[in-house]
Amino acid sequence: MRSFSLFAAFIGGAALGAAAGILFAPESGRETRRKLVEQSNRMADRVKEALAERGISISKQDLETISEELREELV
Repeated sequence: MRSFSLFAAFIGGAALGAAAGILFAPESGRETRRKLVEQSNRMADRVKEALAERGISISKQDLETISEELREELV
């Protein structure tokens, strides 16, 4: 369980760092939104791969639900 908590903290920190970097970049709103979508899709794929390596499968819908819950907790 400890390794999962460390993994979750790492993923959360990486996501926040990436989002902050994109949000503070001097680009148009449209370009920023496009990059946020791309980054979130890449992050979701990386999380799914990491979980699959550990023998845990998760559907895209479940991953989106978890992401929404985390977003609500952080905002």
